[in-house]
Amino acid sequence: MNKTKSILLRAMKMKDMTRFSKLLIISGLAVLTGCSIGAEQGMTPESKNMVEVKNLDTSNPVDIVNKLVKAINQGNLEAAIACYESEATLIVPGQVARGKVELRKALAGFIANKVTITTETYKTIRTGDVALYSSKWSAIGTTPDGAPVKMAGTASDVLHQQVDGRWLIAIDNPFGAAILN
Repeated sequence: MNKTKSILLRAMKMKDMTRFSKLLIISGLAVLTGCSIGAEQGMTPESKNMVEVKNLDTSNPVDIVNKLVKAINQGNLEAAIACYESEATLIVPGQVARGKVELRKALAGFIANKVTITTETYKTIRTGDVALYSSKWSAIGTTPDGAPVKMAGTASDVLHQQVDGRWLIAIDNPFGAAILN
């Protein structure tokens, strides 16, 4: 574990690496090893009401995820889109949505299912202006034609702190390692 922390810290200090390269190193090593650099306390199932908080700010990496979940649960596409960086990536079954135009299309389809998302537990690993957010979640809803929707997953998202201190989502992978199947 200490060796993994050392590798991650060295990667973050390298001046010639792009931010994307750093994100890949951090997310890959952290997910594979369970590393907990600067980890925040995980939520318990008893604290499922985290998305009920009003006036969520985005000064903490978890805040932006809470804001996204709340926006989707309320069917607010514009608020959901505002949680992402302009060139963010969203991985959805069968496709990768890149940038605001594709994100809007993918999220609109998801919101059309009138889903309610519940985050069961989460953990955040943060180093500098990059954070890895992992969570177990479930969603229930109804498609526009009335068919029931029931989904669950283990998300693995990369968040990036902006110059003004806000956190935004850079890579949103709601299905974690399941995308390998």
